[in-house]
Amino acid sequence: MECEGIVLRVTPYQEKDAIVNILTEQGLVSFKARGVFAIDSKNASLISLYNQAQFDLTEGKAGFILKNGILIQGYGAAFNDLTALTVLALIGELTNRVLSESEEVKHIYPFLIASLHAMHQGHDALTIVLLYFAQVLKVAGFGLEV
Repeated sequence: MECEGIVLRVTPYQEKDAIVNILTEQGLVSFKARGVFAIDSKNASLISLYNQAQFDLTEGKAGFILKNGILIQGYGAAFNDLTALTVLALIGELTNRVLSESEEVKHIYPFLIASLHAMHQGHDALTIVLLYFAQVLKVAGFGLEV
């Protein structure tokens, strides 16, 4: 199975493996990434938080397993600015909370992509997070009456 998505959460598992949660156009996908914390891992760059990548997954006994992938866009530059880092953490936490409670996760994906691109282009991080927050509330059924 191939899917394109944004890395939302990486949970270390055993010594060099990780459980990775990504948001795709179809919804939330979790998979095991074997050996990604090894020094010579070819897939280590794919699982950095908020990276957009194309993942090639195979089905294993207990779910999907990462075979390989291609990095589409990395957003690591935002980790150099404290405000942008705070905004990314808020966007990630908000997305994870809404994903656990809402069935309409596929509607959040375009807003997440747009927000990450806008931050990467240097737009005001606080404005971006407020717009993203308003869109996520609307998708979750808590639309603002303005």
